[in-house]
Amino acid sequence: MNTSEEIFRERFLPLYPRLFAAANAILGNRDDAADAVQDAMVKIWNRANELQAIASPIGFALQLVKTSAIDILRQRRLNAVKQPDFVEPAAEPAAEPDTSDFMRRAIATLPAGQQEAIRLSAFAGMDSDDIAETMGLSKVNVRQLLSRGRRKLREIYQKNM
Repeated sequence: MNTSEEIFRERFLPLYPRLFAAANAILGNRDDAADAVQDAMVKIWNRANELQAIASPIGFALQLVKTSAIDILRQRRLNAVKQPDFVEPAAEPAAEPDTSDFMRRAIATLPAGQQEAIRLSAFAGMDSDDIAETMGLSKVNVRQLLSRGRRKLREIYQKNM
C-alpha cells in the first residue's frame, strides 16, 4: 500500500508544470502563479488521507489552483485603486495594437469568465475540454465564452487600428 506521501509524489507533483501554466494563464503573473500553485499543493498535502480516493488528480488539482488564482485576483482588486477598465492605446504610444501588452490590457477588459477562458486557451495552450474541466463548465459554455471573448477582442483591436 502506498503512503500518502508516495501518492502525493507520484500523482500530484508531476502535475506542477501544467498547474503552473494554468495559474499563469489566469493571473498573467509568474510570481502570483507560483503562489497559487504552492497554495494548491499545500491544500492537497493537507488532505493526504483522502488522496487515494481521488479519481482524477489533474481535475482535482486544477480546481484547487483555479480557486487559489481567483482568490489572488480578488485580493488584487481589493488592493488596487479603481482604474479605468481600458486605457485607449492611442493615448500611450508604447501600446500598439500588434503588441502583447495591448492584448493583455484588452483581455483585462473582458468579463472574468471570458478572461479566464481566453487566457487558458491562448497562454496555457489548453483545448476546450481541458478548459471546461479547469473552469468546471460544460464544453458548450467554454465555446461560448471563447467566442464572445474573441469577438470583443476583435472589436477592441479594430477600434484601435
